Amino acid sequence: MAWGNIIGLYALLALVPFIILYFIKPKPKEMIFPSLLFLFKQKGSVYRSSFFRNFLKDLLFLLQLIVLVLLAVSVAEPMIKVDQTVITRNTVLVLDLSASMSADGVFDEMIKNAKGALSSVNSIIFAENTPLIALEEGSKGEALEILDVLKPKATSTNLGDSIALAGEMVDEGRVVVVSDFIVTEGPDPLVAKNLLESKGLIVDFINVGKNADNLAITDVKVTKPKTTIYFKNYYQEAKDVHTRIGSLEKTLRIKPNSIETISIATPPGLTKIEITDKDAMMADNFAYISTPENILIRVLLITNSESKFIESALTASPQIELTVATPPIVPEPNHDVVIFSDFDESLLLPGTYEIIENYVRKGHAVIFAAQDKMPQTSLLPVSIKGLKEEDNAVITTKIINKITRDIDFGSVNKYLETEPVASSVVVAAAGESPVLAMKELGGGSTVYYGIFDKDTDFKYSPSYPIFWNNLLNHLARSEDLNDFNFKTGTILALGTRQTVEAPSGPVTTNNLLLDEVGVYTFEEKKIVANLANEKESNIGKTETQFKGGKITEFGTTTRKVDKSIVKYLAIIALILILLELFVIKRRGEL
Repeated sequence: MAWGNIIGLYALLALVPFIILYFIKPKPKEMIFPSLLFLFKQKGSVYRSSFFRNFLKDLLFLLQLIVLVLLAVSVAEPMIKVDQTVITRNTVLVLDLSASMSADGVFDEMIKNAKGALSSVNSIIFAENTPLIALEEGSKGEALEILDVLKPKATSTNLGDSIALAGEMVDEGRVVVVSDFIVTEGPDPLVAKNLLESKGLIVDFINVGKNADNLAITDVKVTKPKTTIYFKNYYQEAKDVHTRIGSLEKTLRIKPNSIETISIATPPGLTKIEITDKDAMMADNFAYISTPENILIRVLLITNSESKFIESALTASPQIELTVATPPIVPEPNHDVVIFSDFDESLLLPGTYEIIENYVRKGHAVIFAAQDKMPQTSLLPVSIKGLKEEDNAVITTKIINKITRDIDFGSVNKYLETEPVASSVVVAAAGESPVLAMKELGGGSTVYYGIFDKDTDFKYSPSYPIFWNNLLNHLARSEDLNDFNFKTGTILALGTRQTVEAPSGPVTTNNLLLDEVGVYTFEEKKIVANLANEKESNIGKTETQFKGGKITEFGTTTRKVDKSIVKYLAIIALILILLELFVIKRRGEL
C-alpha cells in the first residue's frame, strides 16, 4: 500500500484522548433499597441484562473508534496497486534488422507486426549490432514510409542495448520489440525489458522467428600466405555443400552441425566466396577476400658469405619472397627491398650503386648490414669511423615503433663507431654509435643494420626473425590485410566526408557503417565486409538462444497503477455511522 500524504497519518493521534476518556469515565454506583430486595431473586437475569447493555455500550465505542480510524487514515490518502487499462499515445518500435531476419518469411512477418503496433506518435530503432535511431516522435505516416522501404541488413544482433535506448526515448508509452530473438551481442533482452517495466513502461515482445535449416560461411581468416574459409552445416543430417572460391569449385561433405574448412594461397585483389546451394538464409552464403595486388614482399639478398642468419630469418616468413644473389652475378633489382650482407664490394660491377640509388628513389629500400669492410657509398645513412670492441655493450632502443616494439637487441662485444648523416633517424644505438639508422631518399629509404650477427646472440633470439619481418614490412610499406577485410557492423572513420561505392549504391558519409556483405570502394581502395557469424546463422535456434524467461506476446494493455481508496473508506465510515444511529435508536436514546 502506498500513501499520497504520509503526514496525514498523524491524524491517528486524535484517537488517544478518545480512548483515554473511555477508560476514565465514572462508573455507576450500585445502591440497594429494601423495597427492591425482591429483585435480587432475578439476579441471573439482571446480570444477563446488564451484560447485554454493557455490550451495546461497548459496541458503540467500537463503532465510533473504527469511524475515527477510517477518517484519520483517509487524511493520509491511502492507495493500492491495481491493474488498469492504458491507452498509449507514444510507441517505440525496436526492429531487428540483423542478418538472421532475412530468413524465408521472417522479415515480412516483422513488417506486418510492426505496422499493426503503430500509434499516433512513433519512434523507430533499428536493432543491429549498434542501435540506430531511424525515427523520433514521428507520425504514423512517417513510420509507414520507413517500414515500406526497410530491408534486413547483414549484421549481428544487439537487442539489449536497443531496448535500453528505447527506454530513454519515452517517459510514458509502449516499447514493442519485433525480432527472432537470436541474440548474438549485448545484454539480455529480458533484463532490459524488466528495467523498462520498473519505470512504468509497457514492453511487448513479438517473436517472428521460424526454425529453419541453414548452410553458412561462418568465418574467413585472411593472412598473407594463406586464407582459411569455414563452412558450417546447420542441418540435422549430413549435406554435400557446393562451394566456389574465385574460379575454384569444390564440394564438401559436412556432418550435421559441423564445420569443414578450405585453405588456399591468399590471392591478390578481390575474390568472391560462395555456397551455391539454396537454403533458408542466403545472406551468409557469400563472402569476399580483398588484398593488395602485391601481397608478398620481394627481397633480394646480395652476399658472398656462407652465413645463413639473415637468409634463415627471411625464409621463415611466409610473407617474404626471397632471392639470393652472389656477386659478381647480381640481377637487375625489381624487388621491394635489397639487402647487402657480408658481400665483397670489389666483385660488384661498376655502376651498381647508381642503379641501386635510382631504384631507391623510385620508392624501394636498401639495407646495408655491418661487416668488417664496409662499402664506400653515399647511400649509407651513417658515416663509418672505425671498429670498436667493448664487452657487453648494451644496445638501447631510441625509438619505439612497429619495427622495435617488443624487440630486445641484447648486447654486443664489437660494433662500428658511426655518426648519423644529415636527415638520418637513429632507431637504436650502442653507446653513442647508431646500430640501426634510417634515411629517406627520394620515395624510398636506406637503412644501416650495425649488429655483427656472427658475434652476438641476437641471431638466436625469438626477436630476430620478428625484427626482420617488421623491418621489411615497414620498408615495403606493406599494408595490413585487416585494413581490407572487415566484419559487417564495423564503423569506419573516414576522416572527411566522401562518397563510398557500397554494395547497394553510393553513400556519402564521414563514418561508414559496413552493414552489407560485399565490396566498398573509396580512395582507390577496395575493402570487403563479411557476415561470417556462427551465432547469427543459427536460425534453427530462435527460442533456446533467448535466455532468461518466457517471451510474452503483443496485445496486453494493462499496467499496475496506484489507485486511491479514500472514497471507499468514506463509504465504510458512513455505513458505520448509520449502524451507530440504528443501535442508539434500539436503545431508545434517539
